[in-house]
Amino acid sequence: MWIILESYFLITLLLTLLQSNSKACSQLGKRISPKTKLKPTKFIQSSPPPPSSSSLELEGMITTTCKSSGDFALTFDDGPFIFQSNISNYLSDRGVNGTFFINGYNWACIYDENIVEQLKHKILGVTPKFFRPPYGEINQNNLNILKKRGYQIINWSMESGDANGISTLESNKRYDQISKKFPIPQIALNHETYNTTAFEIIPHAIKVLQKSGYRLVSISDCLGLESSLHDFYGSVGKPQKRDSSWTCQGTPASSPN
Repeated sequence: MWIILESYFLITLLLTLLQSNSKACSQLGKRISPKTKLKPTKFIQSSPPPPSSSSLELEGMITTTCKSSGDFALTFDDGPFIFQSNISNYLSDRGVNGTFFINGYNWACIYDENIVEQLKHKILGVTPKFFRPPYGEINQNNLNILKKRGYQIINWSMESGDANGISTLESNKRYDQISKKFPIPQIALNHETYNTTAFEIIPHAIKVLQKSGYRLVSISDCLGLESSLHDFYGSVGKPQKRDSSWTCQGTPASSPN
């Protein structure tokens, strides 16, 4: 699953605490040079266009595009990865917004979702409101469960193709083509696990989209929500201090260094 957090700091904090031994997370937050030769991790697969789900969209839970004319939301899947800070800083330096969907850990294990919800709230003081299903696939049973948990499902209206093996040139052409559809609102799927996405595709996308007149927004703005924490998250509180109740598979969490 992909859970959205619209703050780079919160993503870094959560994943550092949960996966401190992860090679990728140990490098999270470092700025990587465009010359760095890195390959995406093997378990990452491409994301096909989201399936048709018009009946589900009628229930108001699935979003595939922004509400307002001229709005364009850049989204990034499969994080956190070492290029996240590069993408985040690039967006910030240009005064535009993006949204990162971080991966759940279910590619290697199945866990108790209730415990995970409690864990995220203890560490961050907030619980996510937005959810992106793997590959954009969703069924009625999934929908019922997510609805009970208060999630808004976010899919997309176009994808860069960065995870499908197409060339950077072809990905850039996709953004050239979609920019000509201004002011039709859009949500774009990208993957933060590719250096070409961080250093070539996104810079090109921002340039052509802004030139066409698009306003690059976060998912919360894309949905027309206000700029309060309650619009970003399902619940808002204060981060808690680590104690003996913070456990991993029954083993008390070690104290932070």
